[in-house]
This record gives sequence, C-alpha cells and structure tokens, in this order.
Amino acid sequence: MVDAAAEHKLPPAEPAPGSTGGPAARASRPRPRGSGFTLLELVIAVTLLAAFILPMIQIIADSRLRAYVSTQDRMVRELAQQKLHERIHHYELEDAGTFEVEGKPDWYWEVDPPQMVGQSEQILLEYRIRVTVPLKLEGSAAAESGQGTTYEYTATSFPSERWYEEQQILYERGEWTILYGDPTGAGALYGGTY
Repeated sequence: MVDAAAEHKLPPAEPAPGSTGGPAARASRPRPRGSGFTLLELVIAVTLLAAFILPMIQIIADSRLRAYVSTQDRMVRELAQQKLHERIHHYELEDAGTFEVEGKPDWYWEVDPPQMVGQSEQILLEYRIRVTVPLKLEGSAAAESGQGTTYEYTATSFPSERWYEEQQILYERGEWTILYGDPTGAGALYGGTY
C-alpha cells in the first residue's frame, strides 16, 4: 500500500534562473576551482612581491643619490675650472671667495698661490683650488671636512707677461718671489733680475 500523503508530495522547487538559491544551497554546493584565491596563495604572492619590490626601492634610492652626487661633482668641477681660469688670467684678483654670482652663495673657494713645477728652463705654474660645499656627500670624489665636502683641483699654465711683471715688482720692493727668491740673494731660483 502506498501512502497517500507521499503520493501527493510536491517535488522540491528549483531555483529561478539567474538566482543562486538560498544560503543552504550555496553552502552545500562545491565551489568551482579558480573562482578566487586562497589565503595561502595570497600570502605567497605578497611575500614574493615584497622580496622583489623592497630591493628595487633601495636600488632606485641609491640611483637618485648617485645622480645627485654626480651632478654636484660636475657643477663643482665646472665652477672650479672657471674660477681657476679667471685667477690664472687675472680676471679674478682675490684668492678666496664664494660663488654668489654663479648662484651658489654657500659654496666657498680658495686658490693657493701658484707653485713653480718642473726643473727645466721653461717655467710652468701650478694653481690649486679648493671648493667647499656645505653638504657632506658619501660617494663623492671629494674629502669630507667638518664644514662639508671639499673638492680640490689643479691646473698647470705657462706664466703670463703680467705674472713676470708682478714678480719683478715684488722683487724690487724687497719681497720674496717665486721666480727670484729672496732679494738679498739667499735662495734665489734664477738669480737677481729677469
């Protein structure tokens, strides 16, 4: 005998097209593979990104510092060459100063008196300039001092006619000169007069 109530049971209702069913239907249905990431996959992805991105950030920062140092080295070298040229050719009469006119008022320069180099009859003068900038930069081609970074450059030049005249005037005043030495005769390099 068949139960009359079981015969009249309605089949379970199917969800409407486009609906996912109720919460019970979603929980019981297996999730298709590839519809998202697991926590483990996310942790691995973040770890790999961190392992590659952090060194890249350091490389970029180092690159920017090297570019800044290189630019400053070039600027200092150009200004030092310009100042040496001005000093050698007597456009600049001072032995020290700042690069205020060039837009760097906190950069200090100093030119040592010229030194004779070589032992032949041909006279060569070596000029040395020191440029001090306020920043201490690691990796620059300069020495670091308490006041900042100091660059030192030299240039060798033949003496000008004006230099010979200055040496003669100083000697006649009774002052020691690079060319003639002591006017009393002690330590004269080329003796007496030019």
